[in-house]
Amino acid sequence: MNSDFYDNPALYYALLPVGTRLPYYAQLAGRASGDILELACGTGPLTVPLASAGSRITGLDLSAPVADN
Repeated sequence: MNSDFYDNPALYYALLPVGTRLPYYAQLAGRASGDILELACGTGPLTVPLASAGSRITGLDLSAPVADN
């Protein structure tokens, strides 16, 4: 894939929506006995909702922060 795809979060998440996977990852997070590390978290579409639900989670991504438009 072209790196431009990853530089456009709106396009990335339009093509790969997180909402369909969130319940699965929430279930896994609920079973975790310790802290959670999400690698390649992007802008945090899984990290943020899981943290908001009470999971102790840290997201790590190599990409530079994206400015709001």
